Amino acid sequence: MKALALISSVCFMALSAPVCAVLSAQQQAQPAAQPCAQTSGSHTSCGLKVTPAANAMPKLAPFALDSSSASASKLHYRTMDQMSAADRALLRQAAPQIAIRAVDQGFHVDGNEAGKGSDAAFADWNLRQVDCDALPSYLLMSYVRDAQTNRTASFTVAIPRLASGRLHLVPVERRGFSLYTPSSRNAMTRVVFNDLLREDARAARNNWFGLGLCYAALAGFHVQAVTTLDPSGGDPHPAYMPASLSVSWKRPPSITFVGLPPAQSRPMQWTLLFTRQGTLGKVKMKKAKALTAVPAKGTAVDLK
Repeated sequence: MKALALISSVCFMALSAPVCAVLSAQQQAQPAAQPCAQTSGSHTSCGLKVTPAANAMPKLAPFALDSSSASASKLHYRTMDQMSAADRALLRQAAPQIAIRAVDQGFHVDGNEAGKGSDAAFADWNLRQVDCDALPSYLLMSYVRDAQTNRTASFTVAIPRLASGRLHLVPVERRGFSLYTPSSRNAMTRVVFNDLLREDARAARNNWFGLGLCYAALAGFHVQAVTTLDPSGGDPHPAYMPASLSVSWKRPPSITFVGLPPAQSRPMQWTLLFTRQGTLGKVKMKKAKALTAVPAKGTAVDLK
């Protein structure tokens, strides 16, 4: 048995070199593989059929991810005297329809004067234009009566600048109370906002922060939001988390910002949850938590 094992070992060693040589020669003689090129349609030069995968990379958010938040921390409001002549004319033209819609929602409007222009129909109302650049195809107007009393009435109107658009009215308060659930998160406000996004082909999807502020204005809130943690940036309230756009594979995209007084009695955190197609599905509001500095344990070290 020992002799047989020795012979087998010798034969293996003897044959290994020729075998390896043959394999090496075969590898050298084999031509290099040519890549398959797409010839026409979905076919390639090597006979394979290529079918593109549908929605291989789903869209994470309906907003441009390389965009940054607007530098302004709030929207500007204009009085009637500060409005342009074209916007005042558009407002007067829409006054009869606004009056009818307001009465339908239970607001007191002088219907006899509605046809003579907005100044006459809403003589006892405070009208202001909201500069919402994120929705350029609409003139956004705020209507408030008996402000800061227990009889406050207010609503917001979006007037189309184009003939193809529709007029929208969002009730905010009637006699000091919200008509339904709070206007900041009720279904009517969300439906109107989604209609504006769908109807306004020029809606600034890259200005997610501006859209968030426009939603707050539509709900009747003149929000000043925190945009930076750096006091040198001019933000007077650096103690709260700045506005942010959150994107994840597992969660829907969301816009979060903190609204500050005097528009609100206390700092409140707004969270707008969107679908990946860009529809606003839910709005959350809660008391904002101030950021506090916690000293680190240990001995301070000078890194210089």
